Amino acid sequence: MHKIRKNLVPLIKENIPLLQWTMIGLLTSGLVISIVSFDSQFSMIQSVLKALYIASIYSVIATLYRMNKLIFYKEMPGESSAKDVLDIIHDKK
Repeated sequence: MHKIRKNLVPLIKENIPLLQWTMIGLLTSGLVISIVSFDSQFSMIQSVLKALYIASIYSVIATLYRMNKLIFYKEMPGESSAKDVLDIIHDKK
């Protein structure tokens, strides 16, 4: 358990820099604008494919953000073990 916490500390400090987030945002915007610009007024299949493609782009960006912030679950990693340590210190367990 102690080794896992020691490995998480350097991971928290490794984040995607702001410049790279800016580039990701610009490239994502370019992709979405180019997809929306395709004419699919009378074709249901093209409209559905456009929506699926934009949703997949959004899910990739959302997953990248969650991995950058180390948000895998509702709780932060190590939160329950930190609560256990505090409970032991305060003689609650």
